Amino acid sequence: MIQFFQQYTSELIAAFAVILAAAANWRVVQAEKMVRTLQRAERRTDMLAEIEQQNAAVGKLALITAQKIMLLQRFPKLLPFTDDEIKRLRTNLDVLSELKNQEDEQRKIAEAAGGGSDVTMHHQALADVRRLRVRLEADVEKETTHYGQMLEDARHDNT
Repeated sequence: MIQFFQQYTSELIAAFAVILAAAANWRVVQAEKMVRTLQRAERRTDMLAEIEQQNAAVGKLALITAQKIMLLQRFPKLLPFTDDEIKRLRTNLDVLSELKNQEDEQRKIAEAAGGGSDVTMHHQALADVRRLRVRLEADVEKETTHYGQMLEDARHDNT
C-alpha cells in the first residue's frame, strides 16, 4: 500500500512538473513574441527619429541657402562670381525643396520598412539615412559659416 501511495505521489508530482514546464514554455513563447514586437517597434522608431533629424537638417540648409541668395541679391559685389553662386544656390534650394516635399513619403516608407523582420535591411537603410543626415549637417555648418562671413563682409561694405 505504501509503495502504491509512493508511486501515485511520484506520478502526481511528475504530472505537476510537466504542467508547470508546459506553462513556463508557453510564457517563454509569449515573452519572445513580445520581444520581437518591441524590437520591430524600436527599429521603426529609430528610423523615424533619424528621418526627422534629416528633415530638420534639410530645413536648416534650405533656410541658410535662401538667406544667402537674398544677401547676394542685395549685395552682389560680395563675391566675384555672384551670378554663378546664385545659380548654384537656387539649384541647391530646388533639390532641398524636393527633399522637403518627400518628407511624408519617407516617413511612410520608414514605417513600413522599419517594422519588418529583416534586421540587416533595416540597419542598411538606417545607415543610409544617417549618412545623408551627416552630409546635410556638414553642409549646414559649411553654408552657415560662409553666410556668416558674407554677412560680416556686407556689414563692412555697408558702413
